[in-house]
Amino acid sequence: MIREQALELLKKYVKNENMIKHCLASEAVMKAVALKLGENTDKWSLAGLLHDIDIELTENDMEQHGLKARAILAENNISEDIIESIKMHNEAASKEKREVIFHKALAASETITGHRALYRNRSYLS
Repeated sequence: MIREQALELLKKYVKNENMIKHCLASEAVMKAVALKLGENTDKWSLAGLLHDIDIELTENDMEQHGLKARAILAENNISEDIIESIKMHNEAASKEKREVIFHKALAASETITGHRALYRNRSYLS
């Protein structure tokens, strides 16, 4: 999937502009981290962009967030390693410990873009 298609898919499921900005910021951070580590920038960027695609569907339920994304992303032919990284960015739902650098990078990258403030302030859901 190319970036433009991924952004369109994100906007289909995420309506709040602040959450979209958070995803765009996460995309940028993941690209920079991938460059630094010599990883695939396209793949890592897509993971950053799409990581919160199910946040409004799960209504901020951290026990579900990331799990519903799996079905959405699989239906849209997103690679399994991106889907797995998105699932693993939220250990509360995945119930697994992050072991892979891709998973750790996504969790760290999206954290520094302000996700905790958004999650605490549920006004983005309205």
